[in-house]
Amino acid sequence: MSHRSSIRTLLILSASMICATPAWTTPAMNAGENRLVDAIWRSHELTLQVRTADRYQSCANLQTKIMSILAAVGARDTRVTLGCSGLTNNAAARIAMQTPVPVTAESVVAATSFDSRTQLAARVRGTTLPTPETIERFPAEWRTVSVTHHGQLRLGPSDCELLRNVRDQVLPHLAVRIKKERFVCGGMQPALVVEALTRGFD
Repeated sequence: MSHRSSIRTLLILSASMICATPAWTTPAMNAGENRLVDAIWRSHELTLQVRTADRYQSCANLQTKIMSILAAVGARDTRVTLGCSGLTNNAAARIAMQTPVPVTAESVVAATSFDSRTQLAARVRGTTLPTPETIERFPAEWRTVSVTHHGQLRLGPSDCELLRNVRDQVLPHLAVRIKKERFVCGGMQPALVVEALTRGFD
């Protein structure tokens, strides 16, 4: 084979390899621009101890702020029950909610394993508990969220300790990555920016 024929053959083979490259190996995908992941809902029941050393807030406002913070990081069906009324600077909040988690073998097993009490309650109510085959799956995406300023939520210096309590006691249980934080409680504006897994297309 002549030198010119060898070059022509190499060019044809190279073009064929380029045309055969699958779409999912494009640079955009490899760079992480498509952030959608397959997810399921995970139920949580947590207790948040809210302590604000020298600042009092109304229990109603405190409940609203906690629910708004959780909504900002992707929670749904959230219930917050506070064991207080009037003004408080030390309260226990019982939280029930659902948040997205990526689909893994472990997360599916955890979301479809129920104790005997839950199974009995489902039978009494006539409801069907999810199984690994029937559990709801949906697209979710990682979003960067400023927890202090999200939607109608506006947290100021008086909410610094509340936000820090949520970061320490609640966020470690969720699909949340801390990107930026500033907690110098005592007059300075707090900052908390996270990357949270939230339902896609919402």
